[in-house]
Amino acid sequence: MFGTPPSGAHGARRAPHRALPALALLALAAAPLAPAGSASAQSHRTAVALTGGWSNVGDLTPGFGSETVLGSGWTAGLQVETWLPTGRVGFRASGSVAARTDGNEDNYGVINGDIGVLARILPPAPDRIAAPYAALGFGAAMFRSAEGAQPVGGGLYGPNPITRAVAVAGLGVDLLRSSPVGIRIEASDQIVLLSFGESPESSGLPTAHNVHLTTGLQLRLGRIRPRKPGAPAGPAPVAAPAGPRSRDAADDA
Repeated sequence: MFGTPPSGAHGARRAPHRALPALALLALAAAPLAPAGSASAQSHRTAVALTGGWSNVGDLTPGFGSETVLGSGWTAGLQVETWLPTGRVGFRASGSVAARTDGNEDNYGVINGDIGVLARILPPAPDRIAAPYAALGFGAAMFRSAEGAQPVGGGLYGPNPITRAVAVAGLGVDLLRSSPVGIRIEASDQIVLLSFGESPESSGLPTAHNVHLTTGLQLRLGRIRPRKPGAPAGPAPVAAPAGPRSRDAADDA
């Protein structure tokens, strides 16, 4: 199971890439349906996204004589997020799956999950169709070998499946900001903390870096409306001067 996968090992697993152009066309077709709004109204409150793309699993036994490389291939996932009223900070839960084959043609499944924070790099604006953001998260990755295959790492990290803590850092952009259906593009680094849990003795903090490049189709729900400022207080009303009839009535009294 040690070594780099052959170049043709993932040829049959690229089908999700073919669906990405269709997602983009669907989002573009939905753009004219978006209602016009103010600057703050261009930011959605909640969104659900189906994602697909490419990921690469790095060496899962760093610092040892032999590499454990599962290589690159397709990945698919789901994201759910919600934003604070300012539209600048949000919270997201993400999950994804992938299938990999190592150099010995053994099959493995990879399941990822994390919870994180999103931060808009630029404030919402009515004429901005792209909204970049930064993402930071923490979660877990599970590597499960198929029946008959050795556990990932040849048993160095314990029995099958192995689960490890991960940290996630990424940059992305949301396109078609004023549309209820939009596109998300994201690049992220999933840092697998292999020293957490059962592991062989090693120096330092062994980690693996898994790169993810994904495109997603977002369904956006709700709008963050601007707060209407209170009407400025006007000048105090001035009492009208007494007319002639009012003076005569006072004299008679």
